[in-house]
Amino acid sequence: MYPHYFFGAPSRSSGRPASLFVAILITSFLLSAVLNGNAQAASFTLVSDMISNSSPGVSTNHAIAWTSASAVGAGLTIKIGFDPAGDQFNLTNVVVGDVSATGMTVVANLGACSLSASEVYPTIDSTAPDENVTLTVCPTDTVGAGAKTVTIGNNHITNPAAVGSYRIVVDGTQADRGETRVAIINNVAMSAQVDTSLTFTVSGLGVGQSINVMEPSPRRRQQALQSHSGRCLPIPPLLPDRSSQSQQMLAAGSLLLSERTKISHLAQRTSIHSLTARKQPPLSYGSPQV
Repeated sequence: MYPHYFFGAPSRSSGRPASLFVAILITSFLLSAVLNGNAQAASFTLVSDMISNSSPGVSTNHAIAWTSASAVGAGLTIKIGFDPAGDQFNLTNVVVGDVSATGMTVVANLGACSLSASEVYPTIDSTAPDENVTLTVCPTDTVGAGAKTVTIGNNHITNPAAVGSYRIVVDGTQADRGETRVAIINNVAMSAQVDTSLTFTVSGLGVGQSINVMEPSPRRRQQALQSHSGRCLPIPPLLPDRSSQSQQMLAAGSLLLSERTKISHLAQRTSIHSLTARKQPPLSYGSPQV
């Protein structure tokens, strides 16, 4: 006789073990979910630490930034640890006044907490092996979720003496946590050659404007003119021929005009270059012959 298989609800005699097994399975699943949810904290996003100097062994500033998903309630802490495992940073010189923040308000101590929202007060632990700066939320205050930046200034944190990558951890009793790293590297000397580039504009000048020309003084101009006054020009004697006399008179007039122009130009050059013209003895010529 072939066996029979039934699909559906179990019989009363066999239902108790199956129901118990299902109940245990569901309970285990729910308990695991609750325990895992409590054990795992949410992670920060965009965690960074910008330092002002990455050379080994020098004093520097730190600006630690992150974005949190959860609010931080009264009495909870935000702890910033510097190389928790190796303790290579030195926080001995850090004081409360070096700590400032955005996304929350830093006050000096617990007694300075007021009714303002999002207040925290810092404490500094500079002893090994876990040097850190911890911010505690003031009573009755809450620091909301979102972007935060904590700056430790005045160059009071000393970098590790050795080159390497070091952890910066943000945790505490708050729900979220996160970490980043900073690189400590040796100084690098760089040199570059840059081509020279000159830019200028040449503008036109109006009529009558001068460039770098010394205007002659009236005294210099007068001296130059007087040095040539009284001179007679060498006019050739006129020929008896009446027809050629007119041509000779025109030639003499042109000569007079040319000589006068030369004298004027000489006077200007003498004034500009501060040269004193020497007087020439007057020249005399006889009357034209007819």
